[in-house]
Amino acid sequence: MNSYNAISNLCRTLTVAIDQGITQLRHDFATARTDEYRDKIIRWLSYTDPSSNHLAACKKHQPTTGEWFIKGANMKEWKGTRNSLLWLYGIRQSFPFSRQYMDVD
Repeated sequence: MNSYNAISNLCRTLTVAIDQGITQLRHDFATARTDEYRDKIIRWLSYTDPSSNHLAACKKHQPTTGEWFIKGANMKEWKGTRNSLLWLYGIRQSFPFSRQYMDVD
């Protein structure tokens, strides 16, 4: 009976150790997946160089470019509200804003 208790205790100890090991492995795998995902995002973001888009936009700038936006109600509200967020969305036009009016005539 004494050897049965010893074997039973050993089995319980081993089961607990295996469970702890599996739990640790799951945690390690989850951490590795998170780290890998974060690294992929960082690599993806690092490939973009906004300076070329910025320089192209600067070359197309006209004296009144964006004035409707800068002087608009949304901009004034955003600037006047502390900790606010201004979300810009839409389809970028491939031609200058002034040409849009010229084509309508």
